[in-house]
Amino acid sequence: MIKPRIRKSKPRYLAILSGLSILAALVGIARTGKTEMPVGAQVAHTREEYVVGKPFDLGNQWIFLADDDFVEDKIGVIRVMGNATKITINPIMAADLPWEDYISAPSVIYDDKAEIYHMWYQGFNSTAYHAKPADRNVKHWYRYWTGYATSRDGVHWEKPRLDLFPYLNFAKTNIVNVGDEESEAHYVWLNDDQSNPARRFLMTYGDKLKDPNSGQSLMLAYSADGIHWHIDQEASPLITHIPDGSFQAFLDKESGRWLMFRRPDQFSAALISEGPYAAVNTKRRYSVSTNDHLGPGWTSPRIVIVPDEEVEVRNIDHMRVRRVGTHYIAMLGMMDDSQKGLQDVHLAASRDGLTWTKFPYLPAFLPRGDKGSYDAGQVFPPSSVDQGEYTFLYYGTDVVGQRVQQGYASSIAMARLRRGRWIGLQSDTKGGYMLTRELVVSGGRLEVNFQGVIATYMEPIEGSPLGYVRLELLRRSDSLGRLKPIPGFTMAESDSLVGDGLSTAATWKGKSDLTSLRGSSVFIRVHIVNSQLWGLRFADGQ
Repeated sequence: MIKPRIRKSKPRYLAILSGLSILAALVGIARTGKTEMPVGAQVAHTREEYVVGKPFDLGNQWIFLADDDFVEDKIGVIRVMGNATKITINPIMAADLPWEDYISAPSVIYDDKAEIYHMWYQGFNSTAYHAKPADRNVKHWYRYWTGYATSRDGVHWEKPRLDLFPYLNFAKTNIVNVGDEESEAHYVWLNDDQSNPARRFLMTYGDKLKDPNSGQSLMLAYSADGIHWHIDQEASPLITHIPDGSFQAFLDKESGRWLMFRRPDQFSAALISEGPYAAVNTKRRYSVSTNDHLGPGWTSPRIVIVPDEEVEVRNIDHMRVRRVGTHYIAMLGMMDDSQKGLQDVHLAASRDGLTWTKFPYLPAFLPRGDKGSYDAGQVFPPSSVDQGEYTFLYYGTDVVGQRVQQGYASSIAMARLRRGRWIGLQSDTKGGYMLTRELVVSGGRLEVNFQGVIATYMEPIEGSPLGYVRLELLRRSDSLGRLKPIPGFTMAESDSLVGDGLSTAATWKGKSDLTSLRGSSVFIRVHIVNSQLWGLRFADGQ
């Protein structure tokens, strides 16, 4: 069981000594201009702690720039959406097997041991869904089930024929889970705890249990190979009487607690079933439940993301969350009921998974395709896999909106994103600046994820130089708290970063070594000219 980390308070005499040491350090700053962190000095974990004078120690995490949590100030820059590019051979998977009416919601993992990609996807058969209740219990006819596919390159996929779950007269299928009555809204992830080979993969899924006291419930299953799944009888059901929609369990390693991203209970929103909002679906927002272990005992769901009535006419239909450096990033399936359920993907960001920033003024992260295309109606929140220089995005699609009565025309498609480039800061040819919060130097060099182009054949734009990024390190130089560049790491000594770098080391007169500053606290000021800045981090090694 993983328990929340508890920060113990110091005895009074230690707190006094700590305060004296910090005071001595401030006196030293006034006299010497140095800001070495005193022994026992504390660092900030929250904004409140930062405001009272504690720097942030982020270790080797990438500083995600979607919001201002780690941005002290900025001028002359705007936030921009990353460029997720759909591959030209889309869709990569169609509903082309006899038991597949509709496929969607892929969960994809790259398996380093087997050197293959695993995909689990939602399968649906409309004939079975509309069958009489007595016929639904026939175990060779499934309404919702989990399908399985593999790939060597992440692009070309195969659906193996397995001796697990026959479908009508088809003895072999690629179905790997059907639940007691159904396997719906699955989510698969690689277990952080690899001590038990039998539990290498974990899956949650919705199932209609026969116990009337449980109803539709969220189950936990485990697998050694991703094919043969076993219900965790001690942990299941995780939650009973659940609504439909996606469910995603996520271990927040900083707090040691589990977060469950899910739709709220149907009657826990502001709406009531009368008046002009009687026809509005109350479930179109998302909430979080927490737990100290992956088992029963989740807190009541608290709503954390609601559409902005002024600028967002669409509802949040689904949500998929992942970690990106210092932040969580949420991929939101935004659906417009007034347009027959058209849906595309937008982004939101959060430091703790509880308080979220949305970006309704930015374009869709994964937009719908042109009329008549495979994804003209719906693009669902993707599953993401980091691979080399890219993040691969796997998403379900439909040719029409969710509110259209149709012959099903679903598929699974793929896009790719330069790694780490979800939301960043951009300047024009006039240039702009970004200043980070005060940070502890926790590595031997400073790496930058950026894109700024200079080429000899390109003429300056309106007399201004083409793109580059430069950086300087600063510290508080006196008792008034004024910032002063650190000799050897000034803007004048900074080497311009040009081109395209995912983890390029910042250099000053050709040198990147920050060993002399390690353990001290600094601010980082970045000069951005006609370029994009996606992230920063302190790093070690080569």
